[in-house]
Amino acid sequence: LYHFASIAIVLFSLKLLLNKFDGNTSPKNIIIKTNKMPWCSFYATVLLLLLVGIPGTSSFISEIYIINALFKLNAIYAISVGLFMMLLTLVVLHALQFHFFSLDKIKKYSNIKLSTTGHILFCTVITINISCGIFPSLVLNHISNFLPKVIA
Repeated sequence: LYHFASIAIVLFSLKLLLNKFDGNTSPKNIIIKTNKMPWCSFYATVLLLLLVGIPGTSSFISEIYIINALFKLNAIYAISVGLFMMLLTLVVLHALQFHFFSLDKIKKYSNIKLSTTGHILFCTVITINISCGIFPSLVLNHISNFLPKVIA
């Protein structure tokens, strides 16, 4: 449940952000004078890294909890889930390199603008994910208090 809660807001934010990329391209002959990543690409990069579970994020903490619980159940399950998480990391890093760090894509997405509300939303999601990774007991206490009411 903790993993679902930490991943759900990241996936929702990524969906909102990727909707901005659809059909919103710059002309092919645009000249970029500086090597500057657009805000949408920056937020997509950070959100994908949060999805992977870099240390210090709630995704990382939840992956550790999942692997720990699976080791108690069966070591084969834990190893297979760990390998799946490593493969997910490779896929996300490849997607980052191909879609957000290539110069052609930076040119393509350079005219996408975010509203102030969009900036606040993405900064809030990033802050919540990192703060829940640093202080996971805050969220886990609320989840553990909520579960007996739902199960009963």
